[in-house]
Amino acid sequence: MPNLERGWQVLKMEFRRFLNTLIMIPCQIVKTERKIVYRILGYNDWLKDFFAT
Repeated sequence: MPNLERGWQVLKMEFRRFLNTLIMIPCQIVKTERKIVYRILGYNDWLKDFFAT
């Protein structure tokens, strides 16, 4: 992860918390003619780091 402090926080997380904060992000999948769009429905503080990684 680009932010070293956040990276250490991810490594120290319990598995259940890791799933709920970084993996199970609510999103809507929209299929258009030529592409698939993922709309993020729920925002938390970890999304910025998730997309930077």
